[in-house]
Amino acid sequence: MAKGIVIREAHYPGRAPIEAYGNGGFRFADMSHRGSLLCLPSGIHGWEPADPLALTAADFDKLFTEAGKVEILLVGTGKDLRPLPAA
Repeated sequence: MAKGIVIREAHYPGRAPIEAYGNGGFRFADMSHRGSLLCLPSGIHGWEPADPLALTAADFDKLFTEAGKVEILLVGTGKDLRPLPAA
């Protein structure tokens, strides 16, 4: 059986400070990640909402599974300010 590239969900199973950000990505734990992140008690997760310009409650499902453990929610929306959905 031929082996190819295996793409896994981006997940760092711990807490780490964000060392830098810019150019569409972040640096943390001596690694880099292009795209959005969810930094939760369970670790740092790559985050790809279906439509970043029209976030829905479903885009935050992973956050809601840890809601009792999250004290502060900070959402960066890029260059433009965008309101979050009321739900």
